Amino acid sequence: MLMVGSNARAKHEMPLSGLPLTSRAELGPNKRLRGLRRRLSRPLRGPPVDVLPRDYADLWHWHPDSTGYSNTCADLRRRNLYCLLRGLVTHGEWAQGVFPRFQAFVLVAPDARDDALYLHTPNPNRSPFPLPLAAVRSNGEWERIVRAAIEGHAWCVDEVDDPEGTSLYLWSPSIGEPLRSPPSDARLGHQTSAIAAQKAGATSDEL
Repeated sequence: MLMVGSNARAKHEMPLSGLPLTSRAELGPNKRLRGLRRRLSRPLRGPPVDVLPRDYADLWHWHPDSTGYSNTCADLRRRNLYCLLRGLVTHGEWAQGVFPRFQAFVLVAPDARDDALYLHTPNPNRSPFPLPLAAVRSNGEWERIVRAAIEGHAWCVDEVDDPEGTSLYLWSPSIGEPLRSPPSDARLGHQTSAIAAQKAGATSDEL
């Protein structure tokens, strides 16, 4: 398991430092992660604007870590999640001027390679819009930490169980249309299946 040295922690304050994440070395690459201090000290950035869709978004998504190295370092994963949340805010504001209706959320998956920012709109592919979350559990601890780190918006963090484990959906009712809806197992199953099907065609970049 890779650890961040105490000097690195003291020099570079970790955003979302209170999030209860644990390292999962078995999901990371076999080769050693080099340049961890450099990665942790890079300027925080989200997905570039030029990769965003213009006509419609059918579960469009962007991954900060296609390598899985953040599975082995919780601080690196917290940093990536912070970038995704900042991207949700900035690109949500952009989407408000482009799409009459949209949903935006961050997915925190069992495997860090699947952590992603999602944007979804009405589309010609018959993917349902809006996508509702159903049969969820609110995670109050994550909501408190995210609200303290990303001010100016209310935040909801919902847990959903799927075949791969528990995933978390981070979204704000002030950014696009809400995800949460009355319970409906059928709709939840359709949504999680649709997101799983999108993983193979991910647009990836490494922070």
